Amino acid sequence: MKNYFQEISYETFQNIVTSSANPSLLCGNGLSINFEPQLTLNSLGENLYKTHTHIVKFSDYKVISPKMKPVLLPNYKATIKYLEQVIHNAEEFLDFFSDAVNFAKGITNPQVIEWITDNKFNTKLVMGFGPLDYVTDLIKQAESSDSAFKVNYEYWTILIYFALVLAQAPSNIYISPEANKFVKAVAIGAEQSLGIGSNNQPDYFLKTCENGMFTYLRLLLATNILLVGNGYHVEQMSKWDFFQRDVLKQFFALFNYVLTTNYDLLVEKITDGAVSHLHGCYTRQPQIVLGQSLGVFIDAVRYDLSSILIGDYFVAKSFYATTVHMAQKSSSNTKINFHQEVLKQIIEKEKSDTIVIFGLNINNDYHIVRDLQVFLYQSGMPQANIIFCYFSKEDRTAFREAYESCITYSEELNKYVQEHISTYTIDSHSILQRFFIERDKRIY
Repeated sequence: MKNYFQEISYETFQNIVTSSANPSLLCGNGLSINFEPQLTLNSLGENLYKTHTHIVKFSDYKVISPKMKPVLLPNYKATIKYLEQVIHNAEEFLDFFSDAVNFAKGITNPQVIEWITDNKFNTKLVMGFGPLDYVTDLIKQAESSDSAFKVNYEYWTILIYFALVLAQAPSNIYISPEANKFVKAVAIGAEQSLGIGSNNQPDYFLKTCENGMFTYLRLLLATNILLVGNGYHVEQMSKWDFFQRDVLKQFFALFNYVLTTNYDLLVEKITDGAVSHLHGCYTRQPQIVLGQSLGVFIDAVRYDLSSILIGDYFVAKSFYATTVHMAQKSSSNTKINFHQEVLKQIIEKEKSDTIVIFGLNINNDYHIVRDLQVFLYQSGMPQANIIFCYFSKEDRTAFREAYESCITYSEELNKYVQEHISTYTIDSHSILQRFFIERDKRIY
């Protein structure tokens, strides 16, 4: 087993990257936070109500597909109408999401869990976790922070899935709470259906994507990051002029490819180069994705959110992303490449042999780890490197656990991952202090 999670110095990091034939850099939200501290989870949560009031007035949702229009558009409109009836101020907005947390707590009743499991609505992935694990995490985060807005808010979409599933549960197992506004919003957002499939897990993933609350949350969360983080006009980020960008360019210049899970255009603006977005990006160009176009008006200018992949791992990052890829055959849909297509091209076809991961919290992004492992194997390269840059020891531990849990392939693939991919970790502070130099400081 070669270099398995070896901790390295910056000098070793530099040697590995510069000696690689085709190195790539994969950036996460940790990069953007350096330029806009408001992008932290707490700050994003604090701004959600303001964003809610904005999208109620200024969202622009169109359904182009003749088959989907009679379903998706009425579901979204019904959801917005209901939300306008029950949310008039920040306190009522908080109550709405507190109801979501209360619903999540009801799911963890042992009798309910048993019914969900027996009916295969919590099918676990080979990595060992299932949709219920996200519910548990959401509850823990809400309780530890004493706020519904300090959780990983990409988890909210999995509660839509369970609200739909439990609506079919026998009354002796579960009765939907009539006073729970989140549950009622999901029910209202499910008035129309494409009528595809039966009562199994993938079909309820589809029902989730049809739901008006799913569309609403996509608009809410994507717009919130856009507004709070100045994701399109990144030069308006509060610390845009704080760092010496010519020094930062030296860091990005170490890599042949730059990828990001962020939606903002920060790296493009810093480097003036091409960047691959694994989860979509903000644009002013109208797009159609899966027969829909999601947008928001800000100062009378429409920003397109159609390609933004946001939400839980099971529904948004896996099922929805796969469905979008399958729908690319339709000429009406804009060609969008998500994580799998992008990584396959860069690793398997372009033979990128070293992947540096910087500023990425791996929770909810297990698909990226598996894509890296599988495509490196399929590339046929005899040796490859993955370097994870961690900001805290907790991040390092989380990545190692995620990486190891993904190694559940065939004997041959497992052997390749364990013996032919060298994995390293490095404290990102050693990179920050060399390249994130304040404008008023000299470089020594």
